[in-house]
Amino acid sequence: MPSRRDYLAGLSLIWISGVAGCTALSDSEPLSQVELDNNTDEDIETLVEVTDEADETIFRQSFMIEAGDQEEDTEWFDGEPARISVVVDDAEPLTAEWPSQITEVRAGERPERLGESLCVQGGDSVTGVFVRISSTELVRLEPTCGDPQ
Repeated sequence: MPSRRDYLAGLSLIWISGVAGCTALSDSEPLSQVELDNNTDEDIETLVEVTDEADETIFRQSFMIEAGDQEEDTEWFDGEPARISVVVDDAEPLTAEWPSQITEVRAGERPERLGESLCVQGGDSVTGVFVRISSTELVRLEPTCGDPQ
């Protein structure tokens, strides 16, 4: 007759076998999101492209945004973003590293990080970016945080 210790060892082995590989699920690529805010007085067409460290495109989408409106609840995408490029109405691309803090991007200038790391929404880890469009030559990138919905 098996002892209580043998019985518990058997249950432990079954439990470990059942959850084996579950850590691989938690190592899946993170989800990210891009949301936009048109702070201009005109309707605009915007192209957003996000690339990873290998310069592979992991997100690319065009948006038509009316003056003063926002484009929220956009699709989540997977991969690890390294850079974001925003083109407003066929102007010069405004490109910066995927922001971990608020960043202003002006045409013809290096992106400027403003202040400390800050998430404008959600928790502690960056899961997206909120793009505030001021003109064809100026955007402000604000990290958003929290879990994908």
